[in-house]
Amino acid sequence: MKQHPLKKITPNIPVTTNMMAGNPLMDPFAGFDYQKVARHLDFISWDSYSAWGNDSQSTEELGRNVGLIHDFFRSLKHQNFLVMENTPSRVNWHNFDRAKIPGMHELASLQDVAHGSQGVLYFQLRASRGSSEMFHGAVIEHRHPEKTRAFKDVTKVGKDLEKISPIVATNYAKAKVAIVFSYDSYWALQDAESYSENKKVWQTIQKHYRYFYDHDIPVDFVSPEDEFSQYDLLIDPMHFLMSKSYLEKIGNYVKNGGKLVGTYISGVVDENDLAYMNEWPKELQEIYGLEPLETDVLYLGQSNLINFEGKEYPVHDYCKTLINCTGKVLATYSTDFIEIHLLLLSIPTELAKAITLLVVLIILS
Repeated sequence: MKQHPLKKITPNIPVTTNMMAGNPLMDPFAGFDYQKVARHLDFISWDSYSAWGNDSQSTEELGRNVGLIHDFFRSLKHQNFLVMENTPSRVNWHNFDRAKIPGMHELASLQDVAHGSQGVLYFQLRASRGSSEMFHGAVIEHRHPEKTRAFKDVTKVGKDLEKISPIVATNYAKAKVAIVFSYDSYWALQDAESYSENKKVWQTIQKHYRYFYDHDIPVDFVSPEDEFSQYDLLIDPMHFLMSKSYLEKIGNYVKNGGKLVGTYISGVVDENDLAYMNEWPKELQEIYGLEPLETDVLYLGQSNLINFEGKEYPVHDYCKTLINCTGKVLATYSTDFIEIHLLLLSIPTELAKAITLLVVLIILS
């Protein structure tokens, strides 16, 4: 990205570019490493095109996932961001071009601001009369613009923003919890001809985020290059590719009192995408106090069971088995050929607590 000519001509004008998220998963576009791109920008902006009112997830679930991606983009520079684009009504390139129900645009806009957006901008202002986006939502539509529901919704949001303008300028709450996301690891895992066709990396991140969102606990997203010392808890899910320097970094984090949560399919390859021997490197085995043996992959309709405190819970997607465990046994698999443990690992010596989640739990309503 060439921003140098712009900075030379207009040094006082901030530089940004509108980032994107996938639909309906609401995961950051994977074609660019946004964490690296962010270093060259003055502030972060993104285009929020959520499929509100879809039939595959509730408004609550989608709202949670939108909150997550807001927090991801905010975390890129650890400062407030801007929703550069959103639609007042329809998204013409979605599989189903459904309009927002009454009140949904206002709710979504207020969520934007609550997660750190310093405004709510639109595409498009006036509906195009031709080309691929002539049926995309617009503030001023082809017919009686001042009478349309979209125009009235935008007017309502504008009045809301006037009322809360002092809040928009405030800084976000500092987080003590961070979730690690690495583009290099994500790309390497997606390229790996193993496990399953859909690795479910972002879905796993969303499941971890859910607890904190539901309990009003602020969350940052960090890359392996970021500083971790300001966080009390570090969530490190499906971190497939781990460099030697990163292993040293999280080892020091735990030694200094940080709490670390890891999962299956982590620490499998090094920075050159070469497999570690014994599946986990020695450093990771010492942090978690275990040596992994095997990762079982389940078909979509299959599940296993774990026994935890006398109750059984279904698990799906992945089940990991262990040997040489030094931690406390919390739960055991109770079906299939697997007879090994889900562990909370409290390492003696100076290491603080670290936990590794070896299965995907089905969240029961």
